[in-house]
Amino acid sequence: MDGRSSPLGRIAVITAVLAVLTAVIAVPLQRRRQQKMTETARDELTALTAAIEEYRAREYRLPDRLADLELVGYSPPPSITVCAFRHVPDARQFDDHVIIALRHRAYEAAVTTRFPNGTVEVRPAAVACEAEGTRTPEERR
Repeated sequence: MDGRSSPLGRIAVITAVLAVLTAVIAVPLQRRRQQKMTETARDELTALTAAIEEYRAREYRLPDRLADLELVGYSPPPSITVCAFRHVPDARQFDDHVIIALRHRAYEAAVTTRFPNGTVEVRPAAVACEAEGTRTPEERR
């Protein structure tokens, strides 16, 4: 033996170093991408609640369906999936509210709220994200 390493050993070391570098670079990029998609969904939730508020000011009630918001010019962007849009009426109208869940098409977490008086939450897509279009299951019937 002349003290030199074999080509196969050098290739194994180079492959291991490249794998570690890839993991070190890819994890923060993935995290940043997920954060950006969540922010996009939150921004869209803000636009959606503003459209609901405009609809309520015009019609004196909350919308029953997502499609009702077309009256005020709202349409979800193609990057967003509206997972749930459900009007929960209250006979006395003290607790009349809309449940909303939406997510970025490329991300597994949904942004949810109860409008009005809700808090924005990020939950797993299992919340109700079965829709792959912008219509809710009720609207497909």
